[in-house]
Amino acid sequence: DFDGSADYYSIPGTNTGYDAFDFNGTAKFTIAAWIWNDSSSGRRVIFGNSDGTSPTDCYDFMVENGRLYASFAGAGTASDTFGIKALSGWQLVHALYDPAGAKITHYRNGVEGSSPNSENVAGNPTYTNMQPSIGFSGDGTGSTTEYWDGRISQVCVWNRHLTEAEIQGQFDLGLTGNWKTTYSTGMVGYYNFSIADGTDAPSTSTLYDLSGNNYDMTGTSIAAVLTNYTPSNASKRLTH
Repeated sequence: DFDGSADYYSIPGTNTGYDAFDFNGTAKFTIAAWIWNDSSSGRRVIFGNSDGTSPTDCYDFMVENGRLYASFAGAGTASDTFGIKALSGWQLVHALYDPAGAKITHYRNGVEGSSPNSENVAGNPTYTNMQPSIGFSGDGTGSTTEYWDGRISQVCVWNRHLTEAEIQGQFDLGLTGNWKTTYSTGMVGYYNFSIADGTDAPSTSTLYDLSGNNYDMTGTSIAAVLTNYTPSNASKRLTH
């Protein structure tokens, strides 16, 4: 349970994969997560690779004042949009980014729901002092945090747009479904708290990337990880 005040995972400094999530202004990509939202106020980041300013430099996916929200900023302009209300309880959320096409599309529980988008993004963002993060804006300076308040079961980033059929298929798999088995194409990083880290005791310090890219994240102020599944072997990589 992320406490909304200090808990998050990130790829800091020059650790493996710290720049693998630095998408340019013409990239199409998808972020998905199973979330449980405990807060209806403020900005609460699910996945961030930004400095947290307004408008945000680079990109983030969050719940803002109870609604899904996503943004992407290029060299001079930014695109952003709200999705539908993020209710309490477990829900599957997706954000599909198309910055050059001035389009960010939200899904909740396999159903599209987005407000009109803003302008298209011009130019490429500059990733300075950003770190890919779960439950945190990604601001490497620490000046803007926007910590997640609630629970997260799994998070994945793809360097492509998922189809609506794929999104609905992930929802049908449920909370503990393994996305690596069917949806591995284009995976950049995949983090599944239900599978934990492949050992008998879930790790609070390292969140292992199950995509096969080994872009592992480091935990900050994480007191405990609760998981629905404990693997029976010592391997730290998901097999299927």
